[in-house]
Amino acid sequence: MVTGGSGGIGRVSAAALAARGDEVVIVARASGRGAEVAAQLSEQHNRAVHFLPCDLGSMADVRRAVASFRERWSRLDVLMLNAGAYFHQRQETAEGFEATWALNHLGVALPALLLADLLVTSA
Repeated sequence: MVTGGSGGIGRVSAAALAARGDEVVIVARASGRGAEVAAQLSEQHNRAVHFLPCDLGSMADVRRAVASFRERWSRLDVLMLNAGAYFHQRQETAEGFEATWALNHLGVALPALLLADLLVTSA
């Protein structure tokens, strides 16, 4: 699983994992390019590259995405928490968190906590 896999370092990481034969799940905002990138990488590398939409700044959406992942997959070998952003003007999420902090800190901590057991059992 690669968060922020629709661009930049995340996309390069997802491509490298697919190129070595791994099944990859790209996690990115639904409104972004995640589905398009997953389809491109899947075709380029002849490997399964999936898209899991998630707004990592929303803790409710993180919980939903993790539940969706667990419904489909029973193991997780790699968790690359790459997504991040800086919002120049103060914004708050629907849950009342400052948006930069929610995405860059909570959006890393919560998926890691919710998937830690799966990473351990998959080792």
